[in-house]
Amino acid sequence: MWGIAVKAYFVVEGEATELFVYPEWIKNLKPELTIFSDYDDFASAKSGIYFVSGYGYPNIFKEIANAVKNINKIKNVDYFCVILDADEDDAKIREEAVKEVVITEKMVSHTNLEVVVQNRCFETFLLGNQKCFSRQTTNEELIKLIQYYDVLNNDPELMGNYSQDFTHSQFHFKYAVTMLREKRVRYTKSSCGAVAESSFYEALVQRIKSTTHLASFRRINEILNKL
Repeated sequence: MWGIAVKAYFVVEGEATELFVYPEWIKNLKPELTIFSDYDDFASAKSGIYFVSGYGYPNIFKEIANAVKNINKIKNVDYFCVILDADEDDAKIREEAVKEVVITEKMVSHTNLEVVVQNRCFETFLLGNQKCFSRQTTNEELIKLIQYYDVLNNDPELMGNYSQDFTHSQFHFKYAVTMLREKRVRYTKSSCGAVAESSFYEALVQRIKSTTHLASFRRINEILNKL
């Protein structure tokens, strides 16, 4: 177990949502942990959590390489955690790409690498909140989306693409925004406070406890609970 003295360095793909939501989830789960916004403060601390954005794909690989260099300098980082989207790729392909960068940069052996590929993206997880699913909607747009793929009863991570007008991630984002709006939950990339709340996180945890769905969220939940 990591325990309170853990020191973890996170690189997340997004510039806004993940950079805000994941630290908030950690604060709710483990309020005793310090989350640093300043790199120098984190580097000199005995323990704590540090988050940095990868500024999208494929730029995230540059940030991963920089992070490994920083970790090698800091020396007392226990875990290096990378969270990125699968989007149009197979999740395994992107995971292996991350590992290749870490191997190339020769990360110190005592720092453990944790890679989670959000399949397909962060908004895919939001579709797993069954409390935010309207069972009696009259919204024609949402009805069409549910007819295409019922995220209440089926695994959101296995949902295909609605049309060639969208990437998988764009479609999952559209579906999530439409579903949440029906329950008066406002969500945008830059305004995501509602999904950062502990009640929203717990609803997703309930989904993975009651089903085999959301395998990549299950992985993230395991990591956050180890902190």
